[in-house]
Amino acid sequence: MVLQEKITNIVIAGAGGQGNLFASKVLAQAAMNKGLQVKIAETYGVAMRGGSVHSQVRFGEGEFGPLIPTNGADAILGLEPLEALRLAVDYVYPDTMIVTNTRAIAPVQGKASALPYPSLETIAKHFQEIHAKDFFMLDANALAQDLNDPQSSNMIMVGALIGSAAIPLSLDEISTAVGVQSPAMVLQKNIVALRKGFDFIQSRQQKERSTETC
Repeated sequence: MVLQEKITNIVIAGAGGQGNLFASKVLAQAAMNKGLQVKIAETYGVAMRGGSVHSQVRFGEGEFGPLIPTNGADAILGLEPLEALRLAVDYVYPDTMIVTNTRAIAPVQGKASALPYPSLETIAKHFQEIHAKDFFMLDANALAQDLNDPQSSNMIMVGALIGSAAIPLSLDEISTAVGVQSPAMVLQKNIVALRKGFDFIQSRQQKERSTETC
């Protein structure tokens, strides 16, 4: 599939209460700061904390609609692993990068019907089977606890996405956007969280490159 030239497509998958909307605003702000056209679309499942929530962020030049076409995501940012997998099935194509948190939040629908939550090993296997370009899984909640800031896992995940080089935005550009979107009282915490996620993925990639050359 050939994507429209110069349009970057990002799907953010999560559950209510994980900061999905703020993550999409930060990415959109960074793109707008570069003078690009930006579109955001949001979809809510069960309208409560823990229900499925996903956002679509598109940016580039020219005119385009708000919705990412099927099999058209350059990146899938998973704030929750099963939600990331659920959307990856529809939006992955061979150049898609998947970056997801490993901390599970059983969806409201699953709780109601007593459906078993798949293991992380099973989710990782499915990521391999859908033939994305690559995928990274990290426990953003544990990294947030390391920072004594449990609410920062969404910014850790955004930093990890930037560290993966899946989209044409730099850490400095994202940090500037956070400065616009964050309340002053949490600005520095969000900046630190971005760097934490960015450094984690950069370190992971470096280790993988070292292993490949051995």
